[in-house]
Amino acid sequence: MQQQYAYQDLFLRDRKRELWKPIAGFEDFYEVSSHGRIKSLSRKWMLPHGGIRNKPIQILSPRVVRRYNKQAADHSYSVIAPLYLEGIAYCHSVARLVYNAFVAPLDLKDRSTLICFKDGDGRNLNYRNLEASNISKILKRSYEKGRAFSETRKPISQFDTRGNLIATYASLSEAGAKNGFDVSSISSAVHNGNMCKGFLWQQGRAGKFRKGVLRKHIDLGLSTNFASGATTEPKHAPPAADLSPATRKGERWKDFPGYEGLYQISNMGRVKALGKVSEGNLKKWYPERIKMLTSKKRKSKSEDRTSALITTLCKGGKKKNYLVARYVYCLFVEAFDLSDPNLRVRYKDGDAHNLEYRNLYLKEIAIRHNKQD
Repeated sequence: MQQQYAYQDLFLRDRKRELWKPIAGFEDFYEVSSHGRIKSLSRKWMLPHGGIRNKPIQILSPRVVRRYNKQAADHSYSVIAPLYLEGIAYCHSVARLVYNAFVAPLDLKDRSTLICFKDGDGRNLNYRNLEASNISKILKRSYEKGRAFSETRKPISQFDTRGNLIATYASLSEAGAKNGFDVSSISSAVHNGNMCKGFLWQQGRAGKFRKGVLRKHIDLGLSTNFASGATTEPKHAPPAADLSPATRKGERWKDFPGYEGLYQISNMGRVKALGKVSEGNLKKWYPERIKMLTSKKRKSKSEDRTSALITTLCKGGKKKNYLVARYVYCLFVEAFDLSDPNLRVRYKDGDAHNLEYRNLYLKEIAIRHNKQD
């Protein structure tokens, strides 16, 4: 077998200009050479039955770990040597042992300092080929050499809840910056097939959302919270479940009382968060989007469950929940005292998810109060 690398040479004779030094922590048992070879020193140990065995000096054959790099279509290598002390095996990177002995002192337990190879070959363990680095520098060099591709640099496509393409961005960072969304949230949506801020996301430049993934989403973006755990067919989904930013046919919008300039509500029960700059020091831009409604279950005397839909609005850092149906009726049917608990909004078809103004009516209910002594 042709010996291309020094660690493959298992003969005891020294190679040309090869130097040896004890390995820190294993001084009486092992030595490392400036070429990357490991020598096990001669020693004696006692056998279980009381006898003594002599272990001769020898050059160890290290273990070579090979990893395939899909981006570069080749392999990277690392050379590992198991060192034994009192019957316990300690695996060490040979490159780290060589660097510590012949280049500069190195804390072998400190994994924040990494050893890389000037020629890019992890099997060339000569001390002149080694240099200290860290994970950031190594990744940067991998990107520059085309051996790695950052997830944040891959194109990202944004779709509405019907799978129609809205925009394509050069990277996750650009998608987050232009939409005011957290990059990690978009990344999670891409890899898990979930929605983020009412939109579908897909890696790459694509004109259509993948059909196999789109089937997992209800056509109008109905959430499991909204449906109270029940399955709702897309064709029967109420307008209030539509998270698409486009205005629906016949839909009208008005400012949400007390949140003018921040939120609007439509005659179909949809709530819109208007584009704004966030509060605080970061000053992030949040574009206009439709808010996802959630259900608030309540139990009646007849044990029937109804789920009134609520929206959570934020102003001045404080969040508050509102019953959407009350505000739809007040703004688009007939104004009434929203603070009066005796006035309740009911649904003509009995469907608490159908928030269209034509489906709502007002009913006065007498609330009993406990008499105080």
